[in-house]
Amino acid sequence: MDTVSWIWIVTGSVAVLGELLIPGGVIAFLGVAAMLVGLGHYLGLLEGWVVQFTAWFVLSLVLLIGLRGVFMRLMPGSISIGSTDEDATMLGMEVEVVETVHPDNADGRIRHQGTTWAATSMEGTIPAGARARIAYRENTRWVIEPIDSSAS
Repeated sequence: MDTVSWIWIVTGSVAVLGELLIPGGVIAFLGVAAMLVGLGHYLGLLEGWVVQFTAWFVLSLVLLIGLRGVFMRLMPGSISIGSTDEDATMLGMEVEVVETVHPDNADGRIRHQGTTWAATSMEGTIPAGARARIAYRENTRWVIEPIDSSAS
């Protein structure tokens, strides 16, 4: 086996192994195409660099278009879909009032997720130490409502 064939086969093998580090189903097909070009050169079917690179390009496209979808169905990746909207995840959450909250003043504060946030009240005054529920966000502060109706 000559040097050019070995270069194609080793490069293709490295690419196939690289798929383990960078998954996605693309690099492996490029590597398989390179190994096939190395085999074609060894068998005397592909002579000259232009022919070899053209064959590699065409084989890569054929493998990607023809087989990637099949492999992706056979070996699906893990998909995690989470909410990236902070407001949506916090709405309805129960919070602790750490500084008295008034409906007409933004000096009140609530504690949630390990920190304090500016808050105002939808209805009445909510004293420090009480529990409240997040109703919505108004600019940079949360608007809360008392959980029990005894808050005045």
